[in-house]
Amino acid sequence: MSGVWMACIIAALAEGFLHYFPWRLLLGKSLPRPVAYGLGVLAFAVPYGVWLWQRDPVAAMALAAVVAAAGAAVVGLYALDWVLDAARARKEAEAREQVIRAAVLDEQA
Repeated sequence: MSGVWMACIIAALAEGFLHYFPWRLLLGKSLPRPVAYGLGVLAFAVPYGVWLWQRDPVAAMALAAVVAAAGAAVVGLYALDWVLDAARARKEAEAREQVIRAAVLDEQA
C-alpha cells in the first residue's frame, strides 16, 4: 500500500510543479491547452503506471492505451475546432466582401 501513497505524493507534487512552473517566462506565451492537458495527465498517469506495472504489466499497458486514446481524441477535437473556426472566418470574410462590393456598385451607379 505504501507504493500507492508514494505514487499519489509524486503525482500531487508533479501537478503542483506543472501548475506553478513559469511557462510564460520560458516560452514567452501561455502553454497551449492540449500540451497543458497532456502534461497534467502524464503527471498522474506515469507514477500510477509505474506502480501498476510492478503489479500487473497488462493493466499498465491498458492504462497507457486509454491515456493515448484520450490524448488523441483531445488533439483531434482541437484540430476539428481549428478547421471549423477557419471555415466560419472564411464565410464571414466572404459576407463582408459581398457587402463592400454591393456598396461600391451602389456608389458607382
